[in-house]
Amino acid sequence: MPTISGACRRISNLIIFVKFLKIFLNKVANLIFYRQNHSAIYQLLIMAVPKKKTAKSKSKVRYSAFQKKAQKKIADKVQLENCPECKAKKLVHRVCEECGKYRGKQILVEKKQEKTRISA
Repeated sequence: MPTISGACRRISNLIIFVKFLKIFLNKVANLIFYRQNHSAIYQLLIMAVPKKKTAKSKSKVRYSAFQKKAQKKIADKVQLENCPECKAKKLVHRVCEECGKYRGKQILVEKKQEKTRISA
């Protein structure tokens, strides 16, 4: 046997549904009474759908504009400075990738590139 709270919940849900149905039917009746086109009735029944297909070029233009804006935000946040040793561009508070130094100390050891010969 259902509890009182469960019965009350079902009744309140039913009341909400009846109110919604009443509002919906009033809108449909008004549309029919004023003889508006049937597309307005369909708009009440279905969700929003685009009228035409978006062209590939339009999508690409919109995406490229978004991409440029995002790149600009990133560029504003990234701080670059010149390395005091080799004058190459590097990120602030990072080891220089060119010379391997940070604050005048050698941090990265430069590896000598060995030439390998391939004999055929």
